[in-house]
Amino acid sequence: MNLLLALACLLPTAEPITLQAAWTAGEASRMALTWEEAMVATLSWKEDGRSEAGTVFESKQTWKQVHVDTWLDLDDGLPGRLRRNYLVAQGRTWTDVLDEAATDIKFKSDLHGKTAVYERRGGKLAGRLEDAFKPKDPEFLRNHPLTTQLERLLPKGPVEPGATWSFSKEDLLCAVQVAHARKVASNLEALSGSKAITDPTTGLKTTERDEDLPWIGDCFDTDYDWTCTAKLANPSTEIAGAPCAIIELEALGAKDVKTASKRDQKGFDNVLQASMEANLKGELVWDRKRNQPVQLKLSGKLSGDYGKKGLRKSDKDKQELRLAQVTTWSCLIEVEPAKPQLEKAKD
Repeated sequence: MNLLLALACLLPTAEPITLQAAWTAGEASRMALTWEEAMVATLSWKEDGRSEAGTVFESKQTWKQVHVDTWLDLDDGLPGRLRRNYLVAQGRTWTDVLDEAATDIKFKSDLHGKTAVYERRGGKLAGRLEDAFKPKDPEFLRNHPLTTQLERLLPKGPVEPGATWSFSKEDLLCAVQVAHARKVASNLEALSGSKAITDPTTGLKTTERDEDLPWIGDCFDTDYDWTCTAKLANPSTEIAGAPCAIIELEALGAKDVKTASKRDQKGFDNVLQASMEANLKGELVWDRKRNQPVQLKLSGKLSGDYGKKGLRKSDKDKQELRLAQVTTWSCLIEVEPAKPQLEKAKD
């Protein structure tokens, strides 16, 4: 037994590593974001011995955003001012509602093909456009993030291979760019379709938008109770000649709601029930030499089961209504070094 213990002590042990983000003034990176989302809703009901079921709503949505960030100045090691060249900022939404004609709308942000300079001023994030273009709402250029936000998924200190740590719902939503994409897409020009689209969640009502249309990140608006976990799966693997760490990610969400409603016009006393689940998995690749992200892949399903059960005491009739909604979602973010785009000289 003592010999086994002695041999165990001689075996090499994995050293903890520190994963961190770092920026250098004058350098640049290119970030490409692709969102894909598809949702199907089916409805079934039973009443007075009759029943019916079928698909009532389908939607598909994509959002593509590509920009080059040049870090102009650092503030205590963090980007304090950057120049962001928007190469692509556009998307597409398709919907098919029961008994209605399908809609297919392509749209692009007013930032598509333009350049902005963002900076931190007195603790607040402000911006200005270098192009001869003035946004319809002054809030449009405020609170854009100065980093990829993927650093929010890193551990807070040194970790050994196989170690796990948790991250918050806010970390998850920032990393997959929910608020950022909505911000960029809040001023939009419709490329086809009857109406331009604006984001109702930011309060930027620059053009009319049909609120029945799906929007970027709708599937994350449900108030899930999230459990988010990361694991250092591989501390050092070579990718394109660079030493990288592989971090496995898992985000599980759940929410159950049960409420009693008032008696309806048919005399039914109803109980409303909702059960919602989310299951997302993926990985983050982190360049340990540059201290910058390489890639984030995350995908999975978010589903909801909404039911109403009613009982009419007068004749003991029963009524049941059930709506099942399943969203298949994926996010791919790719980051790579880029040629710096220096700030234009002011007139």
